[in-house]
Amino acid sequence: MQEDGQKPDWITLVSVLPAVADIKGLRIGMSIHGYAIRSGFESMVNVSTALLDMYFKCASVETG
Repeated sequence: MQEDGQKPDWITLVSVLPAVADIKGLRIGMSIHGYAIRSGFESMVNVSTALLDMYFKCASVETG
């Protein structure tokens, strides 16, 4: 996608993050999180929710 000069939008991130969570791909998810921050998508509710869900499913967030 990026090789073709196209950049992922927030819809792409929201679509990809559940798959990342399913495979427990924490490093990939963290990379996507960084991209979301750089692109200004992190403040969007849908993106933030998908990121939180990914971190919880990858067991990167402690509950207590």
